[in-house]
Amino acid sequence: NINDTFGSGEVMRITNAGNVGIGTTGPLEKLEITGGLRLGQAPTTLSTTTVAMTSTTTTATVASTSGYPSAGTLLIDSEAITYTGVTATTFTGLTRGALGTTAATHTTGDNVNNYLFTALTTAATPKMVITGGGYVGIGTTTPSSLLSVHSSGNVYFGGNLTVSGNSIFNNASTTDSTLTNFW
Repeated sequence: NINDTFGSGEVMRITNAGNVGIGTTGPLEKLEITGGLRLGQAPTTLSTTTVAMTSTTTTATVASTSGYPSAGTLLIDSEAITYTGVTATTFTGLTRGALGTTAATHTTGDNVNNYLFTALTTAATPKMVITGGGYVGIGTTTPSSLLSVHSSGNVYFGGNLTVSGNSIFNNASTTDSTLTNFW
């Protein structure tokens, strides 16, 4: 542990697992900056659950934990779950309903994603996440496509926006050739 030069307390911690925390005494990732940033690693292949889970289950049994960090945050369906340990086929020390999500039940065969990057405003309110599956979420902890933007405000694109393939704009209207009010 490293204290600041004025002796007002711990400013950085390196755990026995090799995780480094700045502003936190219990980092869950290789580098965690409280109030700002969490980084992780992605497995080569995402795992799946092999045993159904209730909303109070404290271990997650999966096909394999290979490639996942030794502690971190999982995403199963729309629930974020932190974990503190792994075996070959189990995530242990689960904290359910992390990052402002709700603890839920999960069935056998559900994909077990993880967070690579989490930009936080508070411990429970991420502004942006990148999952191990390559999905980016802004304003959501559970992106369901390559880019999921959830906002009650405006989204601005400077320059041109090119959309290839089918496009669906719900409740859209136009003003001076500008597409507005859609989701």
